[in-house]
Amino acid sequence: YKIGRLATDVHTKLLTNIVTEDGHIHNREWARELGLVSFAGYRLRDSQGETRGVLALFSKHAITPEEDGLPMSLGHSIAQVVQTSIAEEAMKHSLKEKEVLLGEIHHRVKNNIQIVSSLLTLQSRKIKDRKYLDMIGDSQNRLKSMALIHEKLYKSKDLSRIDFTEYTRN
Repeated sequence: YKIGRLATDVHTKLLTNIVTEDGHIHNREWARELGLVSFAGYRLRDSQGETRGVLALFSKHAITPEEDGLPMSLGHSIAQVVQTSIAEEAMKHSLKEKEVLLGEIHHRVKNNIQIVSSLLTLQSRKIKDRKYLDMIGDSQNRLKSMALIHEKLYKSKDLSRIDFTEYTRN
């Protein structure tokens, strides 16, 4: 911003009613051209103390201590809104990462089930005994059940519930 150095100063607030003479104001000529008398600047900090921005108010009349309280309160509210927005963005980013990872895990599980099923099929070609062929067939059916449940869970909107009536139909 054009007038104060509040973002880099050690103070969290700057209030001056002599804008055109105060050394903290680095563009005093600009303030004089606009007829500004007062400047109130408030550093917006989050709960960790990080500066998130600056609320700068200019006035053509002197700012009284009573008037100074409202912008300070507004500044705190703005800082909270900014902090909430930053937290929401971080959560959205984290959720997107988790969705990508869940998709990757889904594909790996699906591929592993297919590999085990293929190995069982290859093994069954070498077996002549009906008893062992039935055992491999049972294993393949269990794998198909696992694959179906896995697919239903992956496509489900609510991972805590699965519609078993639909599962039994399939």
